[in-house]
Amino acid sequence: MFENIIGHEEQINIIKRDIKEKSISHAYAFIGPTGVGKKLLAEEFSKILLDNANLEACIDYTFIERKEGKKDIVVEQIRKGIVEDLYVAPASRKP
Repeated sequence: MFENIIGHEEQINIIKRDIKEKSISHAYAFIGPTGVGKKLLAEEFSKILLDNANLEACIDYTFIERKEGKKDIVVEQIRKGIVEDLYVAPASRKP
């Protein structure tokens, strides 16, 4: 779990604790300067949550990208993605 991540020990420990205690939050914010590994950490966390090593083939995974020329992902982008996903039934279910 998180073997290919260098650094971020504190964040990884928090995520591991949440998984172990089954107290995963409804949202996590991965923030920081460009190039520090936010996306990689979020993707690895997603693989664990979805129990799927191939996120590109996982229909329960949605990646929301920054709009071209923008510095951040805005709330409206997330809101739009969530509303669109509400109309789609879950594709996988854990027993």
